[in-house]
Amino acid sequence: MSGEHSLQWLERLRDDCLQLERDRGLRPRSVQELGRYLTDFVSYCGRHDVRSAEDLSPELLREFVMWRCAAGGPALVKGTVWSLRKLGGFLTLKQMVSHNPAARLQHPKSSPRAKLPRYLKAQPSCRSKACSAPESRTLDL
Repeated sequence: MSGEHSLQWLERLRDDCLQLERDRGLRPRSVQELGRYLTDFVSYCGRHDVRSAEDLSPELLREFVMWRCAAGGPALVKGTVWSLRKLGGFLTLKQMVSHNPAARLQHPKSSPRAKLPRYLKAQPSCRSKACSAPESRTLDL
């Protein structure tokens, strides 16, 4: 079986997943982005001899994210993880896998600011009773 023919099942799943998201009301631009990410994933699976939904392991998905986002920023990682979670959820919904293989993929974490902006450091001076009420206390950031 050639690589091109062996991916037809995954291409059909991609198309069905996109249609389900359209039917659920996902915005057209988001569906387009999802399609782009999933098309890249289908190509990646073709190079890694993926033959069935059971071959879509969390390790394979993590390797895809690392490969796809090697030169990208946090937004690319977030979009890639989002798309794989959508596909994994679809596979779970269709009972092709027992659990979503992308469920444990992590979005990138933002690093905390090294220095807080001045407006966050300033404490407002307020002499009214409203400022001393528990509901109006500010959160420490």
